[in-house]
Amino acid sequence: MRAWLGCVLLGARSRGSFRQAVCLSQPQAVPIQARKGILRLVGAVAGGSVFSFGIRLVSGLLITAFILPEELGLFNGLALLLTYAPCLLGGVSAGLARELPIGIGRGDLETTQRLTRCTFWWAWRVGFMAGLVMAFLSVVSGIRGDAHFAAGFATFAFCVPCACLIPCLQACLKTRDEFVRVAQAQVLAAVVGLATVAAIPFLGFYGLCCRTLLMMAVEVVLLYRAMPETPRPRWDWSACRRLIATGIPIYAVSMAFLSWRSMDSVILLYLAGSGSLGLYAVAVLFTQGGAALTNALGQVLYPRMAEAYGRTGDPREALAMIWRPMALLGLAGLPVFLLAWTAVPHVIPWALPKYAAGVPAAQWACLSAYLGCFLVNLPVFNVVKRQDLLALSLAVSAAAFLAALPLTSTRSEELLVGVAKAYALGNLTLAIGSNVLAVWGTHAACRREPTLARRGGQQDLSGSLSAPIS
Repeated sequence: MRAWLGCVLLGARSRGSFRQAVCLSQPQAVPIQARKGILRLVGAVAGGSVFSFGIRLVSGLLITAFILPEELGLFNGLALLLTYAPCLLGGVSAGLARELPIGIGRGDLETTQRLTRCTFWWAWRVGFMAGLVMAFLSVVSGIRGDAHFAAGFATFAFCVPCACLIPCLQACLKTRDEFVRVAQAQVLAAVVGLATVAAIPFLGFYGLCCRTLLMMAVEVVLLYRAMPETPRPRWDWSACRRLIATGIPIYAVSMAFLSWRSMDSVILLYLAGSGSLGLYAVAVLFTQGGAALTNALGQVLYPRMAEAYGRTGDPREALAMIWRPMALLGLAGLPVFLLAWTAVPHVIPWALPKYAAGVPAAQWACLSAYLGCFLVNLPVFNVVKRQDLLALSLAVSAAAFLAALPLTSTRSEELLVGVAKAYALGNLTLAIGSNVLAVWGTHAACRREPTLARRGGQQDLSGSLSAPIS
């Protein structure tokens, strides 16, 4: 299976040196000023995410009209394997996303090559072993006469290895500022998913399997083709150990942040049931919309901050890169927030009368979305390896949210808007706390290593790649 997948992905393209795969052929990093415009890249990432999400939403609505709920539920249950497949990497891809731009900034090509080769070795082996397990389960299901499970596991025997490779490919491409190519791969995969919905009325469950297989194949092939050259996988225990040590804290805090993003919905579901959660759906849409732009800006700034940190050895260089984009985003977002706050009470009852009761919650969700403009600083914690400070910010914000909830929801009928108010307070706490701790953490790192910045990052700091792997 691995050999077949490799032939499909690599094709007959010629392979050159590994350095071209991650744009390491030049001894010096590409200056920040010479790289692609931030606004263009942010627009590509945000637009690609929103557009692909919209296409997938339309596809999902069409699918529900063509297939039985039992079959759709079975497939969605199996599809959770794709959601959790990146967990099998043990944080290696997250470690590469940090270490690769730092290594490029420091000009440490040899160590960076070793880390990248080891990452792809690990992704291939882990994906291959997971695919074998899926193939075994498919055979067992077929022997037992369960055709649906057999087809589902056979599909994910191909898709799970792809899901393990995608984060590694994206880490390399984003380091090279190829955000447009990454967004194109996501959008085209979504378009393929929309087009293949036409097969579901005829194939049913098996149509879902074919659709998912094609979507994954298209995305992985496009990501591979976007890379000038393909990394040659090679095992390196020291490199793997460093990647895991770097990546696991990043991955863990990322999961904690995702939990924070959904905490309001979870609490509302627990306290008020699915009916109130349905009314809260409009508020969730506003929150997710605001997060899309902030996430896009963070994705673009992350490799640039890591590169600057690796080049100078001064964490304040990375921190300084966030203030101007954050200020511009905050200023541009303020009139949008005020307009949304004013328009929501008039637009939602007219366009979505069934959700009119959720208008006050949607207004406060607009505030939460606006406060997300001041969370552009979050990648700094990964760059300087101070995930403990980000975890502290999240913990304090969650505590503020839970403490405010009884005060904002004095009566049962106010619970819906009360959750939204308390969540806005939690986001305000996170915005203030994370920025304060980001400043404190970066300056504390400079005080601990006062000679590092003066030497231009020539010594190892906080896991930089310049030190040889021992």
